[in-house]
Formats: sequence, structure tokens, C-alpha cells
Amino acid sequence: MSSVQTQAISHCHYERMVIPITPIKHSPYGSRRHYFNNNIVETGLFTSLRITCIVQINHPHHPYPNDYSSLEKLDTILDQGVLTLQFANRMNELDCVESMTWIEQPLGMIMNHNCGLQLEQSSVSSTPTQLHNPTYRFRPICNTTSPINTPLAIALGRPAPHENLIKIYLRLEWQTEKLLSLTDMLENPSEDMKEYLFNTMLHIFCDHMGTKYPLIFSPIYSKKLVDMTRYVPVIAKSIQRMIETEKNDSETNRDTMNMIKTYLNDTTILRRVYNYSENINDNDIWTDLVIGLYYYFKRTLPFPKYPKMTYTSIQNHQQ
Repeated sequence: MSSVQTQAISHCHYERMVIPITPIKHSPYGSRRHYFNNNIVETGLFTSLRITCIVQINHPHHPYPNDYSSLEKLDTILDQGVLTLQFANRMNELDCVESMTWIEQPLGMIMNHNCGLQLEQSSVSSTPTQLHNPTYRFRPICNTTSPINTPLAIALGRPAPHENLIKIYLRLEWQTEKLLSLTDMLENPSEDMKEYLFNTMLHIFCDHMGTKYPLIFSPIYSKKLVDMTRYVPVIAKSIQRMIETEKNDSETNRDTMNMIKTYLNDTTILRRVYNYSENINDNDIWTDLVIGLYYYFKRTLPFPKYPKMTYTSIQNHQQ
């Protein structure tokens, strides 16, 4: 039976992470992240809090739905420039039906000041169902990436394989022996509770989401990656010219190719995706070099530190 290659269809999968929120006392000599103090925990309102995050990822050009190893190196960007977050709240393993409007203020503060994302007010619903399972939509304040100009696409001068982050589901799971008291506190949060929620959002999106999806949650990282790879096309052209001007069996050419191979360990992965969706010649050395060099430089770029911020400093800034 002959097979007919058809246009690649979108493929979705879900990534799950569980983040325990551990309250620790503030220490000026502590680690980079010493967000939490014990003020709210010492009230005894709850014994623990953990966050379950489920991230929906779409691969618009990937024809191999079971081959996740070929997807792990792709750049992740926002779907149509929109970040959608949906929240749910549970206490003692039971879904809560009370309003979660208390999440909006700390969430908006973190997204705006650290992640370069602003809330679409039109996305906030006031219906009873949406109040206890609120959905928020954010857009970049300055849009630095899109399906047609990811950092790799800029280097290639054409759309590049990537994956889209469609939606993040976050469930706050509290354990408490004072159910009514905790419910009342969340409906009318004290300053200590507001600070605790702020630090929780900071921990989720800056420590976890930011490092996993830096092109979405760190505009500083995005800009540095674009700047670092700006001259990759020129470097690739020079290497291509070096290869083509040497005889195929020359010792110099063999040494050059061995050196280049160390930079191209990600290229085959992306070429498989490319060749399915784009009619690109397998002998396009320049494209291979650009992709390989791009990922070489990307691996050497450390994740930048977020600016230091506290709940009090953001409040003062907004006043």
C-alpha cells in the first residue's frame, strides 16, 4: 500500500507540574528566593498549599504525535499573542464554589511588572460560574515574539518550527482545619494574606513558568536571545563558504565538519519538522548551520534574574 503525505495537523499535549508552596521565614542571608514569611501561616488558617499546573501545548506543524523527543527543543511562544490562565480553588480535596476574585490583584501585579504581560479587562467575567473558576487573558506589553518572528525565525528569515502555549490551568489546593475561617479570609484578604498570595504567584510564574517558558515570561531573556543570535546567519554563511570551497576529501574539510557537528546536535530534530511543512532541499547546508548555531548559542544563554520586587514595593509603585 502506498502512503500519501498530507498536510501536517496541529497536535496538542499537556504538561503537568505540582508546586508545593513552603512557607519559610525571610532571611537577608537566604537564597535568591526567600519570598514567604510565617505571619499568615502562624494564624493556623491552613496547614499547606500546593499548586497543580496543567499547561496545554500545541504543535502546529508536527506530523509525529507520539515522538515527543523531537519536540523538546522547540521554542515555546504564545498562541496568537495571548496567554490564557484559568484558576480553580480546592479545600480539603473539595472544589470550592466561592468567588476567586482575590487572585486578580496579585496575578496582575506579577504579570505586569515581571513578565511584561498586561491583563485584558474584557477577559474578566462576572458570571457566577466564572467567579469561582476565573479565566484571565494577558497580552505582551511589547510583543517580542510571534509565529512569524520567533528568534529562530528571525535568524532564518522565514517561519520556523515552534510550539504554542494555548492555556495554563492552575488549581490551588489548600489543606485546612478551619474551613470557614480560611474561606472568609480569602473573600476579604488581610494584608498578610495579600502578601502571601502575591509571593505565591511570584514563585509560580518567576521560579517555575519563567525558567520553563522564558520566551513567554521573560521579555529580558527574549531580547537577549535575539541580540545574541543576530549574527548567526552571517556566521553560517561564512562556514558554508568554507565548506564549499574545500575539497570534499581534504583533511581541512574533515576537521571543519567534525567541529560543526558539535553545534548541530539539534538540527535533525527540527529538519524533520521543517521538511514536512516546507519544501526545503536536504542539501541546504546554510539552514542546518543556522539552526545548529542558534541552539548552540541558546544553550549558552543563562536565564536572567528577575528584578527584585516585594509586595510592598509594588504597592508603593502603584500609588
